[in-house]
Amino acid sequence: METVTAILLAGGRGTRFGTAIPKQFLPLDGKPIALHSYHLFQNIPWIHEIIVVVDPDYAHLFPDTPHAKPGLRRQDSVKNALALATHPLVLIHDAARPYTTHADCNKLYKAAQEKGAVLLATPIQSTIKQTGQNNRVLRTIPREHLYAAATPQLMPRDQLKNAFARFPNRNFTDDTSLLEAAGYSVHIVPGDPSNIKITTPHDLPHVQTV
Repeated sequence: METVTAILLAGGRGTRFGTAIPKQFLPLDGKPIALHSYHLFQNIPWIHEIIVVVDPDYAHLFPDTPHAKPGLRRQDSVKNALALATHPLVLIHDAARPYTTHADCNKLYKAAQEKGAVLLATPIQSTIKQTGQNNRVLRTIPREHLYAAATPQLMPRDQLKNAFARFPNRNFTDDTSLLEAAGYSVHIVPGDPSNIKITTPHDLPHVQTV
């Protein structure tokens, strides 16, 4: 079984949250949000290395762990961490998703052994409308095969490196979309819907803000 480097993206500023410190370091259930995923990964036996993308002001929260410098874009942060990765698979996760489960991570890892690049995602439940000029509805999009992408996303390290080399300047909204553009196959692993990303206070109203 292939071993994994986990890349935890904790370098964002979280400006939409409107707090004095980045959202991923706000306290949740007695510890900073980012530490929920960090401690989860520390207890997964097939993860042999964790690299945290983090601003130096918060690096002390992740002792004895390699740190990578945050970039201007998400993909720049991932690329900085990827340069330090030493294992054949890389797992990339947003620190602002504290509810990821051990069970979903194991499902992802099992799928990666069979299929290569994989990501957690949840089926779209809402009716989706495509609009044109002046918000006029053009069509209703069938949702049977639509998923909302999430993290973690798990992929071969060499595939990700090759994709970065092919598309050094294009913007990508997630990591597997970069692999898709490079022609690699990517597969969905249905995950727990509670694995939300904390973006605004509305997502997590009981978090203590400062």
